[in-house]
Amino acid sequence: MQYKIIRATNTDIKNAELELTQEVNAHLEKGWELVGGVSVNLLVDAGRTICVFCQALTK
Repeated sequence: MQYKIIRATNTDIKNAELELTQEVNAHLEKGWELVGGVSVNLLVDAGRTICVFCQALTK
């Protein structure tokens, strides 16, 4: 069994979400299956936020 963690990191939540969605969909088309995920928003200096999305897949 193979495992893969895909992540997207961006200061814009919509861009991070779109980037991850596109990559996950490409893997699903190749036969991978979703097994879990997590998202984190980190507040950094000057009020900026970094958005991190991770998705675990297996095949």
